[in-house]
Amino acid sequence: MRKLTLILANILVVGCASMPDVSVPYFLTKTRVEVTVTQTASCTEGNVPVVATEVAFDPHFSADQGQLFEFGGLGSGLTKANASLELYEDGRLKSINTTQDGQGEETIASILSIAGLLLLDYSPTDTKPACALLRSMVKDKTLTIVYRGKTELEAGIDSGEIDLLQLNVPDPKLTQLLPIFGEVTAAWNILPIQGAPVNEEDSETTISLREPAPIELTVNITRDNKTATSTSRTWSGQHGLPYNLPIQKAPWFGENKMELVLTESGRISKMAYTGGGASQGAISSIDSAAKALSGSTTAEKAAIAKAEADLIYQQQRLVSCQTNPESCGVQ
Repeated sequence: MRKLTLILANILVVGCASMPDVSVPYFLTKTRVEVTVTQTASCTEGNVPVVATEVAFDPHFSADQGQLFEFGGLGSGLTKANASLELYEDGRLKSINTTQDGQGEETIASILSIAGLLLLDYSPTDTKPACALLRSMVKDKTLTIVYRGKTELEAGIDSGEIDLLQLNVPDPKLTQLLPIFGEVTAAWNILPIQGAPVNEEDSETTISLREPAPIELTVNITRDNKTATSTSRTWSGQHGLPYNLPIQKAPWFGENKMELVLTESGRISKMAYTGGGASQGAISSIDSAAKALSGSTTAEKAAIAKAEADLIYQQQRLVSCQTNPESCGVQ
């Protein structure tokens, strides 16, 4: 379970009192992305390659620019006031709840983007030497190549290549195997931001946030002037749009509640302003698209790491069966 740091100020006001003049530091979010490309190949007796390819994009979010949250501007008047600020372990903001008679619940949904199987048609004309080399390397079994790369998504730059490294096959053998596996490249590109959820420069009490920018991630596998493409998207915090979110102050009388929950990327997952007799309303921006673009949770990352060996095994078995169906028993 991901560790969290909880900072809580809880004051019961009787008479004329207010929140303490306390400032708590927090951080905006920046993003890096890791890319893994797993390929497993074999050749038929007729020198026709059989290749299975899986592409995974894994975004990671961490602390970036520092900010301050002012507790003193939240409470006033004859009211029972609570204010809580919840942070991730590295100091990124997770949620803010300023409530009377209860706190709001929070939800964070994260899904790792995993691309489907990539398939390219082969022309066996130029694959005979590559297939002979592959057989000599694995003795009629399958060969698996794993490419890994990452990008820090440098702020101020809107696109770039992602360097991929593999350690399975040394050059020049890898070059000789390109007619089977193809040339693998990866890139990223920042997409336009639709706009900030809200921006209140003149509000008495605000918190500084940043709407992350959508980013497109692409892996291309090129062979014989033909390209198969796998594409996914996530959020880049450092390319985001800064804005000021108004924080609702406690009224003199009555009930009042304000809730804010952010995803790991810094995108608003839930925002609600409610109050008895005061302005009421709620915004919930989490949707299927937002879920798919979020980073993976700790549990998901652990499961993916554990499953990587299983993925390679399943690819090897699939390719072996496709290469020689007669020797592939049903399990």
